[in-house]
Amino acid sequence: MQVRAIKKLLNNTDYMVNNRDGVLCISSPMVNIIKLDSKTLELSYWSSDGKPNPKQTELTFIWNTLSQLKDTDEFKILLASDDVIENPIPVFSYDDNGNILESETDELYWPNTTKEGFLMYDNVWFDERSKAIEKAISETKIGIKWAKESIEELEAKLNEQRLILKEEESVLEKLLSL
Repeated sequence: MQVRAIKKLLNNTDYMVNNRDGVLCISSPMVNIIKLDSKTLELSYWSSDGKPNPKQTELTFIWNTLSQLKDTDEFKILLASDDVIENPIPVFSYDDNGNILESETDELYWPNTTKEGFLMYDNVWFDERSKAIEKAISETKIGIKWAKESIEELEAKLNEQRLILKEEESVLEKLLSL
């Protein structure tokens, strides 16, 4: 997703413009305020009103601009293609399946995006492949630790329930013998 080009169309807004799983997001550091699904072209706003308050002039401008552009072929191309970066810097991340991801950016670290438009959180994107591998290993080890702890807790509960079942069966056996 060409978020840099889209940001220019939005008068270089101070809001973050990024790709989140195929959804164009106009975000503050805390929340995705305006979202545009790149497949359905559905535009949504985070408030219950479903659109910006007219007093929010920048957000209203962004909403209106996206509303006008979303159905054009030129804009669909921006949604479907990567940013072109003049002096690319390689960056690395990882996914939940043990894959090391490689991309490019023009500037390292938060708040920036990869060529695909993904936000570059400092604890997820790295300037060296080895750092991404190290972080992925660390996160996976934590996941394994939590899974083992969860299994231990569930096994303890299961054993407790087995005791309760035995007691109930014993009581039933006693009652049936009366």
